[in-house]
Amino acid sequence: MLNLKEAIIVALTSLILAVMISLTDLRGIFPYTLLSIFLILVINITAKKVASFYLDSEIEVRVWEVERYGFKPNKYFKKPFPAGLFIPVFSKIILFPFKYLVWMASLVFEVKPKTYRAAKRHGLYNFSEMTEYHIGMIAAAGILAS
Repeated sequence: MLNLKEAIIVALTSLILAVMISLTDLRGIFPYTLLSIFLILVINITAKKVASFYLDSEIEVRVWEVERYGFKPNKYFKKPFPAGLFIPVFSKIILFPFKYLVWMASLVFEVKPKTYRAAKRHGLYNFSEMTEYHIGMIAAAGILAS
């Protein structure tokens, strides 16, 4: 189901989010918070992968990255900035008076249609890309499972 890269990303994201949530209450809740966030992420990703399987596609989960910094056409970072790992930390530091507010949107997914999708669904050499409706259905499956 999850490849090694995705498993490392889920584990690292779970760890960062659990630390940020546990900073508000230091009564030893970190292990329970870590387990809860890890289970929520695994259930969400599993539901998305199952939905994408039934729509003849596959998804790849990755950290939310920012590639641009500005509005001009040539304003790009040399390497994408992993905003999904740093924004929860920055939001916790900046919004410290609001101690229960933590940025949780850290992961994104990319949908790739399988090679036989065009032949199976629409006839050979026809439209084989994923529509926004299908991507929305995959995302909705994750939300409903959560």
